[in-house]
Amino acid sequence: MAGAMRWVQTLTWPGLDHYNLADRLTLLNPDTQLTEAFVKAHDRLKFYWILGAGHSVGGLSMLPQSYLQAVQSHR
Repeated sequence: MAGAMRWVQTLTWPGLDHYNLADRLTLLNPDTQLTEAFVKAHDRLKFYWILGAGHSVGGLSMLPQSYLQAVQSHR
């Protein structure tokens, strides 16, 4: 399990059990219909896995427009 996902499991909040049971949803590129990201959410916590981003992405402004559209559609 990656560090950020382990960190989420250390949080103490009443919704953690519901978050753990939540489905991980696939976010598709609207133009190509290829999987670009995943999101898992409960209440106000949303955890995104952005495929192909790696550690070199310098912030949302550097992501392709399709990533931003996928994330914005799941707010």
